[in-house]
Amino acid sequence: MLTRLIYVSNNVRLSDGKQNPFFLQEKAWLLERFGAFDVISPNCVYRCEDMGDLRQIKKISRLEKMLSCVGSMFDPEVYKELIHMLRDKKCTVRNVLKLFRFSARTAKMYRILKKHVKETGCEDTVLYSYWLSFDAAAVAKMKRKFPQIYAFARAHAYEIQLERNACNPYLMKRLICKTLDKVAFISENAKDGFCGYYKEPFSNACVQYLGSDQLNAGFVARGKKETLTVLTCSSILPVKRLERMIEALSHWQDGPIRWIHIGDGADGEMIRKMAQDNLTGNSLVTSEFAGSMNNRQVHEFLTDANIDVFVNCSKTEGVPVSIMEAMSVGLPVIAPKMFGIPELVRDGCGLLFEQSEGYENLLEALKTFHACNQTEREKMGKAAYRQWAENFCLQTNLQTLFSFIKD
Repeated sequence: MLTRLIYVSNNVRLSDGKQNPFFLQEKAWLLERFGAFDVISPNCVYRCEDMGDLRQIKKISRLEKMLSCVGSMFDPEVYKELIHMLRDKKCTVRNVLKLFRFSARTAKMYRILKKHVKETGCEDTVLYSYWLSFDAAAVAKMKRKFPQIYAFARAHAYEIQLERNACNPYLMKRLICKTLDKVAFISENAKDGFCGYYKEPFSNACVQYLGSDQLNAGFVARGKKETLTVLTCSSILPVKRLERMIEALSHWQDGPIRWIHIGDGADGEMIRKMAQDNLTGNSLVTSEFAGSMNNRQVHEFLTDANIDVFVNCSKTEGVPVSIMEAMSVGLPVIAPKMFGIPELVRDGCGLLFEQSEGYENLLEALKTFHACNQTEREKMGKAAYRQWAENFCLQTNLQTLFSFIKD
């Protein structure tokens, strides 16, 4: 029976020292299932024993990092990828530099991981890489060295989409998929796009949706009110395209509407000023920026029965957890029809609009939802909650992800 977990992630801690929200989302379940487990990061080895802070058990020296970088120059996998780049006419200076940087990071993680496993043993061990990045490549190399280890990784949009990184197909992904026991893609769209790079299926590739925890009271009934209240929740970054919401609302003429945004970021000041400049003149529109909230606060906010619809207007997404959280309280969703979103916001859960460079499609979707009567909105909300409960509940999906472990 496989009982020992080693969690591998290149950003289990963020630049501000806080634990990554994606790690925190799974942490409680992993502790319950495995007890204490070790966490491998590029700079430290941690011990996770409870829901508190991670306990550092080893710090990686500069010498070890430097030796890893030197060793990566002789990795045959790098030169295989260079050949692939040449074949596909993608061998640009930028791509080559990205590849060698990726190789150096892989070598560093592999060195840390190998040393840790040799010191602690590899019996009954599971290696779990949260990202299909250089940490997954390090796990794949470990699987080749220790075949008895069960090794798998998740695959998100960021590590797959060419829109995010044109070099993605040349960052040892073939090695990863041919070596690991399982690669769990976050959507059918991601899996199909990935396999399309190589024009070959991978027998160990599967689709395993992410999920959101239910840190709220569950389904919330919402009646139709005179003012339509719209909620967005995201970091304020260019990729989230909040300016599209502002543009759409600046042309809104269909009745009172209130927009609330949760989150902040690098473009926060610019977006708030843009909202003030463009929406103040429209007496039908009010806008509020609620600032950053932790996960529990967001869930509490979502239970406000005055909120009518959740909106996503991003330029690119995988399968957004923010939408899952909205659906976990029965909130209908308006979102762009792209990548994995249609697998989440299926027919009846809300409205999908075609992605475009302008605001018009988003505006039309808002108008359509505004025109829906209370019965139609209730039907959407119930469908959204049912879709979350059946396919995007975190605990259920983690149990499926680790189904290879037999009690």
